[in-house]
Amino acid sequence: MQSSKKKQALLDMLPILTELGHAVDLQMALETCVEEGNFTKVLFQFIWVLDSLSDLSAVQEMSRGVEVWLGKTLQKLDSLLLEVCQNFKEDGYLTVSSRLALCN
Repeated sequence: MQSSKKKQALLDMLPILTELGHAVDLQMALETCVEEGNFTKVLFQFIWVLDSLSDLSAVQEMSRGVEVWLGKTLQKLDSLLLEVCQNFKEDGYLTVSSRLALCN
């Protein structure tokens, strides 16, 4: 009878382990999106992850990790925006905006 309880406990863990494996796959996909700079996709994936994992009791623990990860993502986005701003050339912008005004 002891072995049947262990067997049942292991069988009960299978769906949880499957969900955790899926969560790891999603995290890797999100990190790939961040590396590629596809921040819109990251946001939608992040929302989907929170929604799809909301029934797990470990979501609060996972949410803390996701918050840290999201903070790193936002820092990367911030540094990319800073780089764009630093490379901004006012003369080029004025030329483009002047030409656009002529076209309208």
